[in-house]
Amino acid sequence: MLDIPRNHGHRAALRLATLHTTHPLHKGIASAHRYLANKDLTKQKLLPTHKPFREFNIKPKATKTILPIRHYPNWPADIKVKIAGSKEKALADDIGAREELRAYSD
Repeated sequence: MLDIPRNHGHRAALRLATLHTTHPLHKGIASAHRYLANKDLTKQKLLPTHKPFREFNIKPKATKTILPIRHYPNWPADIKVKIAGSKEKALADDIGAREELRAYSD
């Protein structure tokens, strides 16, 4: 079996624990955790899906799941991009801007 560094295993287990209920793997991960919670597995061999949850004491039900934001490939952005031709024009645009939130970049 492949030897995975400990921090990678922890990250992977957390990622699996926070899957949304619509994700195809969610049902299997929840089942693996329920199986672990109801059994004393000191003498049994753990499956690869069980090991990280047991080792890092991760409880999927107690983990907050954040819904992903999904956009279509051609979604219209809610922001305006304005590139000034010169520094003077940029300064004038900045002074005359009415937007509450502005972002600047090089």
